[in-house]
Amino acid sequence: MSVQLIVFPQYFDGDNPLIVSNSQFIVDGISFANVNTSNSQTNVPAPTTANAVSSLASITVNTWYRFSNSTNFVSEASGSIAFVIGTGIMQKLSNLTAGVSYDVTVIVGTNSAGFITTQFDGNIQQSISAISGTGVHTFTFTATSNNDIITFFSAGITIINTISVQQTPQANAGVSLENGQVICDLYEDEDIPLSLSVDDFKNVAEKVQSYSKAFNLPATKRNNQIFDNIFEITRTDTGLNFNPYKRTKAFL
Repeated sequence: MSVQLIVFPQYFDGDNPLIVSNSQFIVDGISFANVNTSNSQTNVPAPTTANAVSSLASITVNTWYRFSNSTNFVSEASGSIAFVIGTGIMQKLSNLTAGVSYDVTVIVGTNSAGFITTQFDGNIQQSISAISGTGVHTFTFTATSNNDIITFFSAGITIINTISVQQTPQANAGVSLENGQVICDLYEDEDIPLSLSVDDFKNVAEKVQSYSKAFNLPATKRNNQIFDNIFEITRTDTGLNFNPYKRTKAFL
């Protein structure tokens, strides 16, 4: 009889795969309630975004800051924010994990000349993305610190409805089936003894579960991917690595 071991991702809830993380890393990005009262810098020389970031001695995390190469500012109205030529806004994020990817999703209502989003680690620019047109736009950056700065700068009239920053979903490696399932490699013709139980209806308070005896898996490339190279003690912990102490759903 052929034996197959199928392992579910550890974020699986039993019915449907869950998003790896639905945490929102940007604050006040849906209704923009605090933009009009945020700190601001005027007449910032070119390059406006880089100089705006470098000129701030300190930035409070999770708080909007506005900057401009004139005396105009980004403003909030009716739950959206409006940019005029040469204006921008930035926020220092918190609780990022260096080396992990994050998706920035922007819903644009109006965009006359395009705008630019930039990621900074301190004063050092790490990535930049130019966005044109309206609708939903998503770009990905890899955090280089716990508190990277995200900036948005417009060359024209732009209206943004929402800004979202969330961790990029990560699927388990290996051969993926439904709901993120993966098939593990086994030793050829290996026996996996099972101890099966039958419910005792005379004592419903005690329910003995079926279980298998201990068995080994070969250290194949696929298995190493599925279990995130668990043997490597110097691996970077992204918070998504396989946890041997966490209960994991599987089919045999």
